[in-house]
This record gives sequence, structure tokens and C-alpha cells, in this order.
Amino acid sequence: MLSSDITAPAPVVSVQPVVLEAPDRGVDLRVKISAPTTGSDLPIVVFSHGFGSSSHGYGPLADFWAAHGFVVIQPTHLDSRTVDLPQDDPRRPRLWRTRVGDMRLVLDRLDLLEAAVPGLGGRLDRSRIAAAGHSFGGQTAGILLGLRVLDPVTGNAEDLSDSRISAGVLLATAGRGGDDLTPFAAENLPWLKGPDFVHMTTPALVVAGDRDELPLSVRGPEWMADPYHLSPAPKSLLTLFGAEHSLGGIAGYEVRETTDENPERVALIQRVTLAYLRHALGIDDTGWTATRRALAESAAPMGRIESKRPRIRRSPRRAVVRLPRRRDRRFVAFRPGGEAGQVLEQLPRHHGRLVLDLRRHRRVHRADQQTVAFQAAERQREHAAADAVDGALQLGEAHGAVADLHQDADAPLARHPVEHVQHAACLGDLGRLRYTDVPL
Repeated sequence: MLSSDITAPAPVVSVQPVVLEAPDRGVDLRVKISAPTTGSDLPIVVFSHGFGSSSHGYGPLADFWAAHGFVVIQPTHLDSRTVDLPQDDPRRPRLWRTRVGDMRLVLDRLDLLEAAVPGLGGRLDRSRIAAAGHSFGGQTAGILLGLRVLDPVTGNAEDLSDSRISAGVLLATAGRGGDDLTPFAAENLPWLKGPDFVHMTTPALVVAGDRDELPLSVRGPEWMADPYHLSPAPKSLLTLFGAEHSLGGIAGYEVRETTDENPERVALIQRVTLAYLRHALGIDDTGWTATRRALAESAAPMGRIESKRPRIRRSPRRAVVRLPRRRDRRFVAFRPGGEAGQVLEQLPRHHGRLVLDLRRHRRVHRADQQTVAFQAAERQREHAAADAVDGALQLGEAHGAVADLHQDADAPLARHPVEHVQHAACLGDLGRLRYTDVPL
């Protein structure tokens, strides 16, 4: 069992439908909101349902997340059976794009949605927002994380990611297109033809069943793991043994589409996703660490978790971080002997290189011979510099300078890099930071 780190559930209040005006959509957007009746600084999950479903579905996940401290917002997309969109409706070829618009509209109208739930006012933490989705909804959530889809109408693959999203959970999500698709998928689901996962840099948990035999890919169940394997770190993959596309029944209570009903599997998904969301949003790492350990040590595991971190390569005498082409963001900086409150610096330009120079610091053993280089993927945003610090910590750890500081090998340092730098300062300064403005 993986229940040791799960707190007692809180009562949940759900309000539906909350209607958001959407003139360009052709019909207003109907939304369901679920929230715990207690607690403050509540993180948010915006959940995108699978093809044909609606905001009425996915209770096993939405109710569980809400009972354990999350506000879960579920829009009903145009492809829902409750909307009954005609087969010849001209909006159908761009359903994938309309779905992304629905998720953005939810984020744009958080004030209205917050006011619609009695007692929820002032309790949201808008700095911690995750996008999640199942099947078609997994692709929708992935687009907000940086996945790019080849628009079947325009032929372009736009960047539709949203910087308000800090993490994602992609459940049974489609993989690579092209020759991997069946003729049925290529003809009827044109938005699957050309997905590009290279830019999906936001941290995410991918959940896939090893018996998910959809008639969409010629590759079988392994296709569903593509969002993990083809996207840059940091990512984690939960592979569920014996699970089909319904993943044991996450789409709802006694839903007819469920082909592999398994309450224990659903309970596993509930706990793993909750632990991951708390970890990726910077709330708590202990649950994620304990969950991974418990699953790995189980005598009869129902699945396995694997993770990948940004690849670190060796380079001479300095750590180089290739920063996103964005301005006016705050990044972590070392100051030898500096006070804890002085670890943040404002960089005037971020399309240069941030260099962590370890050559002159005597406290890092053999620092003049050992270095860490890390290249942050484009659109890595705030955690780019955190990963630079992470690289420095790994360097120190390699030489015994910061032993036990980085206990969780999968911790992204994205949400609270300052704390880690402060810990490093307490253990001994690791280096000095200098900036260069070299165009990329």
C-alpha cells in the first residue's frame, strides 16, 4: 500500500455548471469546480477530459485531488457528447485548438470561478497551477506544457504553451505521429499526425498502461510512453501493469467505457499523481520519494516509476546555463559569504549565458579540475537557474562538500531554489556567479 503519506481527506464542495462566456467558441464554456472546504493557499489543477466525455467525469481523480488540498477545474470541451456537435460542423478539424482555448479561458477567468464557489474566495494559490488530462485531454494538457501540434488547417505548429502552468499529469496520452499512426487515426484524427515533444519542457508525470491497445497506433501500448521518452527532462513515467486505456476506471464511477475496472489500480494512480503534483509544484517532496520507494520495494508491484533529469555533461571549469529568451525574470545567484536574503539577483538580459565559475573557490575539492555543464531547454523559465544551482550542488556532492543535501535524485529545485542555495551557503559556499551577455 502507498497510503502512509496520505492525509485524511477533507470534505469537498463541487459547483457546476459555472458558465463562462465565449463568443468566439460558438457556445459558452461550462465548467465544474471542486474544492476542499478547509485550507488556504490551495494549488490548482485544470483537468481536460478525454474525447466525448465532459466535466461530469473523472470523479475518482477530481474528488480525490480536491479532498487532499487541490482546487480542480474541469471544462467541458466541444467534443463532449453533452454538446452534441454535428459531424459536419466546421469546428471539428480544430477541436484540438478549441480545447487549448478552453483551458486558457479557465486560467483567464479564475476570479470569476473563485467567486462561484461559496467560501473559496481568497484561498487559491495562483503560483501553483498544474494541467492534467486523459487521452485527448492529455494532449490538450501537454500543449500547455510546450507540446506542439501540427495544425491540420494551417499546416503550422505554434507554441501554445502557457507560463502559468508549472507542472502536468498526462494520462494515456497519444505519442508520435507519421508512420506510427493507423490509417484510421491519420484520416479521422488529423491533430495526431505531427506532434513535437521537443519543446515540452515543463515538468510532467506521464501515466501509461502496458496493455493500452488503442486502434490509433501500429506500435501498440509503448506508443503511450512517447510523451515521456520524446520530451526533455524533467519527466517521470508511471507504467501500469495490465492497464488498458481506462487505466482501471479513472474516467468515472461505473463508466461504461471502462474496459479494465480495477479499484486498486485507480487507488495507485490517485496516490502517485497526488504525490507527484505536490512534489512538482514545490509543496512537499517526502510523499513523492516515499511513493517511489514503496512501489520499487513492493513484492507485487502494480507498476513502476522511472524518472529522468536534465542531462549533465562535462565541460572545462565552469557551469554554463543557456537561458530562455525572456526578460525581467528573477534567477538564483551564489554570493560567497553572502547573507541568506541576498541570494537573488535581477538579470537585465536573459538571452545570454549565466556562468557559474568554480575555478577560484578553495572549498570545493579539486574544483579547478571538475565542472558541471547544464543546458536548459528553451522555455525552461524560472527553473533554468535553479538547475544551474542543482548542477553546482551535484559538483559539490561529488566531492563530499554537500553530502545528503540532494537526497531526492528527482527533485527539480524549480519551486524553491532559494532554500537550496541557502542550505548550500550554510554548508560552505560553492562558487561565485558572474554574468556574460553572449547572444545565443
